[in-house]
Amino acid sequence: MFVAKSRRALKTVRPERPGLPKTAEHDALRQARHLLDEAIASPSGDIDTSCRGLTTSLRRLGRVFAEHVRESEASDGSLREILQLKPHLLSSVAVIKEEHNSIEAQRAMIERIVCDADAKNGKDVTFLREHAGSLLESVRLHQAKGVDLLYEAFYRVEGGPG
Repeated sequence: MFVAKSRRALKTVRPERPGLPKTAEHDALRQARHLLDEAIASPSGDIDTSCRGLTTSLRRLGRVFAEHVRESEASDGSLREILQLKPHLLSSVAVIKEEHNSIEAQRAMIERIVCDADAKNGKDVTFLREHAGSLLESVRLHQAKGVDLLYEAFYRVEGGPG
């Protein structure tokens, strides 16, 4: 049953600070974001070195994000369970699902730009950093919305405070 699965998951949540649940999935996304942030902030050196670092981190983020999407959108995933428990959260769930699509499209586009060998001569590291940084911010805000949605669905009491 969906409720039982989420209740087990909620028991494994380790708050980093009050009100912000942290799960293994959340950790994996955070670590993938951190790897991308390191690639963005590393010394530019030559364009090939920068492209390799960005490519590695973008691919890692892609794998982790794809797993996040599979788990949350599965037939027994958290988004379906949220809708079963609190159908009025449909628009919030729809926003999260749309972000899944837009974030992956953004990530794939940046990876194509980084990997395009013919365009490397015309690229500068600042351009790549700006696009990768925009992706990083999109993923960070997506995680924040997800945490808010989980709070709304599983912690907040209808008609109660906060």
